[in-house]
Amino acid sequence: MHPLTNSSMNNNHYLRKRQLVYCYLAESHVPGYPAHKILAFLALSFPLGFVFSFIIAEHRALTPFMRARKTAEQIEVKILISHPMETGFRRTLEGDAVPEYFIKELTCYHNDNLVLKSHWGVAVSKDPYLSFKVSGGAVGDIIRVSWRDNRGGKESLETQVQ
Repeated sequence: MHPLTNSSMNNNHYLRKRQLVYCYLAESHVPGYPAHKILAFLALSFPLGFVFSFIIAEHRALTPFMRARKTAEQIEVKILISHPMETGFRRTLEGDAVPEYFIKELTCYHNDNLVLKSHWGVAVSKDPYLSFKVSGGAVGDIIRVSWRDNRGGKESLETQVQ
């Protein structure tokens, strides 16, 4: 018996590979079996490019990012926010509900003038990306974005227009 798939090594090879991926995707944990051995089986079962891109996507530490650039008559702002955004509907492997955790309110200021205020909920994806345009402005102006989540956490980003 294969320790990860609970099946014979003679079973369909494609099915075994798919089960290995599902085992890893399910929170990178198979009870009683170390995660580094799961990664070793993935590396043997799939092309190296897939395995490395998969590991980087799962384990990267996303840092919030904001860019503001002046175009002809407006400022284009792009923001990447690091937040897990849990809906409250997902369950852990043990069956416990994962509590809601989402951004409730996002505000954007251009030189201390409010230009955007939005109210978000559980339907927004993990690590949301936001892009919008602000009329007017000049190179060197300050753009500040702040957000508040349903647990009381607050974060903000600030940048100069380029």
